Amino acid sequence: MPLVTRNFRQLSDLVLHENDPCVGQSREVIFVDVAADTVLPMGAVVYRAKAATDTAYAPLSAAAQLVTTNEFGIVFGDHYGCKAEVTLLAADTVDNAVAFVRGPIQLKDYLVEEFATGGDTPILTPTQFESLRHLLKAQNVILETTV
Repeated sequence: MPLVTRNFRQLSDLVLHENDPCVGQSREVIFVDVAADTVLPMGAVVYRAKAATDTAYAPLSAAAQLVTTNEFGIVFGDHYGCKAEVTLLAADTVDNAVAFVRGPIQLKDYLVEEFATGGDTPILTPTQFESLRHLLKAQNVILETTV
C-alpha cells in the first residue's frame, strides 16, 4: 500500500471526535487581536482572561500565559470556515477566526503540539505543553495523543 503525502490540511487532521458537529457546540467565532499581520496555522492556541467574555483572544506566545485564570481556544479557520492557516490583520476590529473553546470535544494533539513546541523558536517545552493539555482538559477540550 503506497503512502501518499498530502500538502494540505483538513478539519479531520485536528478533530478526533466532536459531539454533534452540526450543532457546533464546541465551536465559536472569536476575535483574535494581533499587533501586526499574523498568520495562524490550524491548531494555533489562543487565550484570554476567563471572566472577560467581551475581550479579544491573543495568540499564545509564552509559557507564563499558561495559568488557570486564562481560557484557551484552538483556532481552525476564519469566520468563513476551516482553513489550513488564517491571516489576521492588525486592522481587524471584529470576529476574524473560529476556534474550539469548550467541550465536549476530542482533538488530535499533533497540530497543537506543532504550533506550541515546533519551529525555530518553540513557545513551550514538552513539560509546559503537558500543562496546556491539562488546562484544555479543564475546559473539556481533550487533546488525544497522536502517533
